[in-house]
Amino acid sequence: MADIRSITLSTDPPIGWPQERPWPPFGTGPTFPVPTEPDLLAVNKSGPRFFALQPAESKNEAQLRAYNAEGIEWGKTLVQKVAENRLSFTMSQANVAVQGAVSVSKLDNGMIEIKTTLNRQTFTLRGFPDDPTGASVERIGAVRLGQDENALLQQFGDLRGSILGMGLAATDTFSIQKQAKRSCASCLFVGAAVVVGGGCCATLNPGCCVGALAAAAVLVEDCQGACA
Repeated sequence: MADIRSITLSTDPPIGWPQERPWPPFGTGPTFPVPTEPDLLAVNKSGPRFFALQPAESKNEAQLRAYNAEGIEWGKTLVQKVAENRLSFTMSQANVAVQGAVSVSKLDNGMIEIKTTLNRQTFTLRGFPDDPTGASVERIGAVRLGQDENALLQQFGDLRGSILGMGLAATDTFSIQKQAKRSCASCLFVGAAVVVGGGCCATLNPGCCVGALAAAAVLVEDCQGACA
């Protein structure tokens, strides 16, 4: 994955998007294609080819949708901010669905803590956000989901870095509340990165756990009052 801080925002259709399909493919607000790695697309030839992310500041929510090579919707993740540092979400594809919530906090020792609930099962993730090796990561509890649910979590979890990069870039695009370091749209993007990374962490993917902690640190440190 390239440096997430080099990611820029664009509302143009992604490269390769079918010309006969409308863009944006849903909604009426600004819609941003999610950058993906070429190797990720090669692995997922039978799955989604394009991803689009749309913030809705008036509703405190963000929609992440996936599309196949023909531009037909494959699946989606809907993220809703329900309180400061707390997000609920629904992730679905065909007849597979995962409902959950994440709650983020910063501990006295500087660690970030994420409590994630998936289909009424909960686990806790702790670690230092500036630890790229994941050596400090601690998981408490376990979530047991089916093979299809785990595959869905991993599919969207692969986007964690790109979505966080979009959140960092969004600060320069949208207005910023005086009491926050980042805009509401920026923080909705960051929240979506926490959701997809935290959900994927349940599948025991260490990269997802590290990515979730990095996004959660931005959420708890820079987003207080952003969507007030």
